[in-house]
Amino acid sequence: MSFIFFAKKSETCLAKGQKKGLVVKGRELYSICDDELVAQEIASLYQIELVEYKGHVAVFHTEDDPGSVIEFGSNNSLPRLSLNRKNTRN
Repeated sequence: MSFIFFAKKSETCLAKGQKKGLVVKGRELYSICDDELVAQEIASLYQIELVEYKGHVAVFHTEDDPGSVIEFGSNNSLPRLSLNRKNTRN
């Protein structure tokens, strides 16, 4: 099994207050992965719902705070998740 992870630079920018789109409700998290079986395993590890897998992008839903879910994964060396944000133009 292999995973592709995003660099932390974008999260660092968000932490510094750069305006990005709102987190998509019902589709709060995403990850890039090789296939749907890997996406299902990620959902199981995080205890979140796989909403969609298409073109190596897995989209997940959580009832918990998405930032807390990401932090949980980071603290437990799980495959990386990112916030799924709507694109906005300033």
